[in-house]
Amino acid sequence: MKRLVSLVFVALWGSAAFCAPSPADLVAYKDAGARLMALIEAAQEKGEISRLKTPEVVALVRSVSEESKVLRTNSYAASELGTLLDICDVANRASVSLMLFGLKAHLSPGANEQQMQAQMVALMTSNTVAFQDELKELQPFLLRCLAKEVRPMSQFVASLKPAEFTDVRRQGLTQARSGMLQIYAGALQATTDARYSNEYRLALLAALAESSDSLASVIELPVRRQLHETARVAAAKAAAPYRRHLDRIAGSLSSEVCDGLCAIR
Repeated sequence: MKRLVSLVFVALWGSAAFCAPSPADLVAYKDAGARLMALIEAAQEKGEISRLKTPEVVALVRSVSEESKVLRTNSYAASELGTLLDICDVANRASVSLMLFGLKAHLSPGANEQQMQAQMVALMTSNTVAFQDELKELQPFLLRCLAKEVRPMSQFVASLKPAEFTDVRRQGLTQARSGMLQIYAGALQATTDARYSNEYRLALLAALAESSDSLASVIELPVRRQLHETARVAAAKAAAPYRRHLDRIAGSLSSEVCDGLCAIR
């Protein structure tokens, strides 16, 4: 998946009875995330991917992707959003750091914006291949976590007075929609990319299919319709293991309902 990025719901949230995680579980989760980031940063300094192919990293990736410890199956209230944002951010930072591994060394000095963008896309693709064993754990967890943010964030935004929906929050929503588009585009493109393992692609598609009703609800209708057509065509061409996930994704994108975060301009 090329461009899984933060949806910056934090910018929308601002400063504003949950049995899982317990305080101890949450501390352990954040500690595992901090240790994983420290190892990624150390490997980054040395420019050595091999430093991240260790039993410790494998265990840490599993810890920060362990849904049963930190995510519950039912929905969250707006009052719980701060904790949920913190949880999602751990997996998000790890995923993005792996996909951008070696960025400084990869970018050509003097490159213009278009060239830099092309170089970043190429780097993210090669890193996704290199780190797909790690990302097949982190990215599905992140998709499910982000999906759980949509309902409480919609409730939170609905509770704001007009003056409280600031330019910063409006920009956050714009960036969130852009992030959603990149998630779908990256996942759909990965479906046919033989550089990625079947295990990675199926894990990613299964998580997106499970999360798509929530994630798609944020996207404005013209973009949603375009994504629906892309998913529909991909499903028609896909092999059976992929088709059932793509059919479900296309179904969620076919919705013409635009309320909550989708309806905000």
